[in-house]
This record gives sequence, structure tokens and C-alpha cells, in this order.
Amino acid sequence: VPNALPGPTSILGVSVLDLMQLQRTSNPELSVPRFFHGALNRLQELRAYEVEGIFRIPGNAASMKRYLDHGRRLDFSVVDSPHDASELMRLWLRELPEPLLTFEFYNSFLSADHLESDMPTIETLGNFIRKHIETVNRNIAVQLLKFGHKIAAHTDSSKMTSASVATVLGPNMVWEPEGAPQVSITAYTRQLARTNE
Repeated sequence: VPNALPGPTSILGVSVLDLMQLQRTSNPELSVPRFFHGALNRLQELRAYEVEGIFRIPGNAASMKRYLDHGRRLDFSVVDSPHDASELMRLWLRELPEPLLTFEFYNSFLSADHLESDMPTIETLGNFIRKHIETVNRNIAVQLLKFGHKIAAHTDSSKMTSASVATVLGPNMVWEPEGAPQVSITAYTRQLARTNE
């Protein structure tokens, strides 16, 4: 099964670099972890970008977490709900030991000092990501942002604007380091929303 994740251990809480190391011999052609690749492919197959409230309306989180925690072989073709597929993606992202856009750049993303103008675009955020973010994380972030852009492009059916896509994806891509001053993620999600326009 091409979209299956070999067990026997859970992938939750495992860094993207460790996941890449584990798949080095089985899937050397992939530039992202096999799980992310399979989940994103399933979201595309289900045309989740057209589904109302995708990433906003939860899937069966308890069932999906139990499935992943037990390290079962995951055949994405049996995930027939777009909301369950997005729940798998969101769950995996939130359980990473460090966010995709890394603790190191948390304040940079919130302040948007890295952006080249007052009206950031997907290109300016992309340029920052290409310049500063680790290759594997960058590959994941870029693919996720492209999918988010596709969701917003289908706003008539998805009911998800750029701002709502940013609101649901942002906290799954960047969060504050433990012990950091509490800063609202709202500023970041506004920046991400503007990049999707």
C-alpha cells in the first residue's frame, strides 16, 4: 500500500528529521515525512479543499489519535472523511516536538519583521521560509501553505477565506516555546492570512 505508514511505533511526538531518517531506505524519494505525504495526498484525493470548514470542523480526534498512538499501519485510503484526514494532519502537526516554523523564529513570525513590505504576500513569506527554515520543515510548510491557498481559492464551497485558513493552520505551524511570554497568535495568523491573498 503506497500510502501506508509502517509501524510498530507511534509517529506522534517524533521530529520530522527523525521521521526522515527512519524512511531513508524505504522512501528516499520523498522530501517530506511519509505520513505527511500520505495525509496530504488523501486530502487532495478527497477534494478536501472544497469541503466546508476543512481544518475548522474537527474529525474524530480520539479515534485518529488512538490509531496513531498504537503505531498501526495507516492505509490512508480507508480514511473516507475529509474532516478525519484533516484531523490526522492537524494532530500530527500539533504533536511535533517543535513547530514547523521552529521556536527560533517564533518572535520573527509574530512581529513580521522578516517581511519585505507592509503588505506581505505568499512570496515574501515563502522567501523567509526558504532562507531560514530547515529543508524538511520548509518542504512541509510550503506544501501546507499551497494547500491552504487552494482551500481559500475554493471559498464558495469551503466557506474558508484566507483569514479563516490562516486561523486554523497558523497555530499548527508555529506556537510559543514553553516559558516564553504569552503572545497572542492572532498577529501571526493575520500575517499568514495576508500571505494567502
